[in-house]
Amino acid sequence: MKGVFVNGTMSDFEFEKVEVTNKAIIAFITTTGKMNVKIDGME
Repeated sequence: MKGVFVNGTMSDFEFEKVEVTNKAIIAFITTTGKMNVKIDGME
């Protein structure tokens, strides 16, 4: 299955900036914790 997968633990989310476009939602986030990001193809 294609997509972006995020696993892990995070706390204390602080949203710096959120932008909405016609094709995406872009968020700039500051947080603490550990995470694993896997990108498996995009269309």
